[in-house]
Amino acid sequence: MCAARLTFGHRIHCPFLRPFFLSEEDEHRVRVVAEAIATLSERVAARAPESRELLAQLALSEQEERLVRIEPGY
Repeated sequence: MCAARLTFGHRIHCPFLRPFFLSEEDEHRVRVVAEAIATLSERVAARAPESRELLAQLALSEQEERLVRIEPGY
């Protein structure tokens, strides 16, 4: 594992999977919240390039703001 650089600092990453199980209720709650956050993020991303006030609230560096203003072409 060390030869493959599967380390963090000098510790080897966990060599086995540790499953994380959710109940159906927890999974539903996580899904609803994740979808709401994704929707809000998309709205901010769509409006930020056009709004100086919104960009100011995001506290972007000058370089980050230049990246935000690049037209992705789609």
